[in-house]
Amino acid sequence: MACSFPRPPELAGPTDGAAADAAVDVPSDRADSGPPPGVVSLSATPSVFTLHQNDTRGTTLTLSNQTGAAIDVPAAFTVSGLVGATMTFSATTCAPTLAPGASCHATGNLIATAPAQTDFVISLGASTVRLTMTALAACPTNCGPSGATNCCASTVVPGNAAGATLAGEPYYRSYDVAADQAYPNQSAPAEVSDFRLDTYEITVGRFRAFVNAGMGVATTAPAAGAGSHARIAGSGWDAAWNANLAATTAALIAALPCGTPPTWTNAPGNSEALPMNCLTWYDAMAFCIWDGGYLPSELEWNYAASGGSDQRPFPWSSAGSTALDCSYANYAPANIQCVSDTAGNRVGGESPKGDGRWGQADLEGNMSEWTLDWFADTYLNPCSDCANTTMTSRRAIRGGGYLSSAELQRSAYRPVTDVHFGTPTTRLINTGARCARTP
Repeated sequence: MACSFPRPPELAGPTDGAAADAAVDVPSDRADSGPPPGVVSLSATPSVFTLHQNDTRGTTLTLSNQTGAAIDVPAAFTVSGLVGATMTFSATTCAPTLAPGASCHATGNLIATAPAQTDFVISLGASTVRLTMTALAACPTNCGPSGATNCCASTVVPGNAAGATLAGEPYYRSYDVAADQAYPNQSAPAEVSDFRLDTYEITVGRFRAFVNAGMGVATTAPAAGAGSHARIAGSGWDAAWNANLAATTAALIAALPCGTPPTWTNAPGNSEALPMNCLTWYDAMAFCIWDGGYLPSELEWNYAASGGSDQRPFPWSSAGSTALDCSYANYAPANIQCVSDTAGNRVGGESPKGDGRWGQADLEGNMSEWTLDWFADTYLNPCSDCANTTMTSRRAIRGGGYLSSAELQRSAYRPVTDVHFGTPTTRLINTGARCARTP
């Protein structure tokens, strides 16, 4: 199953809930980090969304009273200008009266109903806030163990940084608690904020929609700065990278079968739910931007695969278990592929048994995955929502693929010795990607 997605307008910053918050103060319009004294304002975090039809996202609405007197809070929010979606409100903490200097909150739940691009306004009495939504066409629903799950599903990974859902929980990169003590090093502690990570790797069907929309070529390259991580400066698209995209759609299609067997086919067929392989780093980054997200940082990827403070040897293994066979992941035990004669298995084919702590499938097995970072032999320390944005010869790739042996499937494993693995322009039959998003 394939679908045609319209090309959304390029956004200047991160999408699917951009880092920029919106606030329109009373009596004048502003968009800044907070209201000035003497103002009642309504703000939304996030305020910019890219999502697929039938997706749901939430935004936190904050009413702030910076005046010197108590104000009456209207009973209901109103929405104007919203097309291609509906919005409902819940989890409000607002009482009928808001004291001087106080704030109250509510959740706005946005549900996309049709492809659309819209700016809309939420009002609470005289206080208003503007938001922007791009809704793409509905995603294929042929993923998961029975081939009937939304291929664009994503879930929030609760982070351990200050202010995150699991604030204060310890986490160490490339460490696990297995009894074999293969990865005992706790020298790389890190903190990560909440983020959303796609349940599945990018599939052939999803990438076909990207290609059919004329994307992935130099003439439709992302805008400079697009796809930037909300907390990582300098992580967005660089216009100099346009030259690393194919010149034409025909050239891109010709390059996609990089080996035997490729998962890409020139016409839709039985491979639409297979993980897309033969992606360069630039292909993967451009796709995630178009799809409303970004490439996860190496920190985010490893945190999700390790289950955070669980420090799991494999994404599915709690309590330090090192159980692994073909019912957990599509890999190559004893150099014999779990699924023969194909490059990967249907994404989520080993779910839920092989899923990680927060529901992601195939974090190990199927495809190795590109991450945001440039590769360095050692981790950045200290690390709070960190990523290596200093150019080197390679990008960081994580996760064992369908051709990888058992020891390469460990969540903590990091390929530090292969100088060819991670060259960003290289297409490999065992390398794909998945996208991350702001929560």
